[in-house]
Amino acid sequence: MSSKLKKQLFKVSSTDISGYTGISDFNTDGIDLTNFDSAFLVYCDSTHTQGSPKITLEQSDDNSTWFKYKTKAVSIAIPETFIDGEYKPKYLRISYIANSSDGNVTFELIKIND
Repeated sequence: MSSKLKKQLFKVSSTDISGYTGISDFNTDGIDLTNFDSAFLVYCDSTHTQGSPKITLEQSDDNSTWFKYKTKAVSIAIPETFIDGEYKPKYLRISYIANSSDGNVTFELIKIND
């Protein structure tokens, strides 16, 4: 049995969140997970030297109305990796709070298939 990893960058207005400026708050576009059948992890990294950037994972049934994903996925300091194999929302996004950060951020969704 082999494992396959497939990475997908989160986006803001179709722009990849890879080395993306993290000096202001933003929400990523939702990622459609409706045909998603595996565990996943969310990888969030930052190059900040000042401030304390945080993320909250949010879920939606319609890619329009958003709710906190899980209690443990609220106000997470980054860098961080969040792993979940129990519950899969229809749509997932990241709400980013800069908290006076001076760095760039990278957000990836990594699908883990067996």
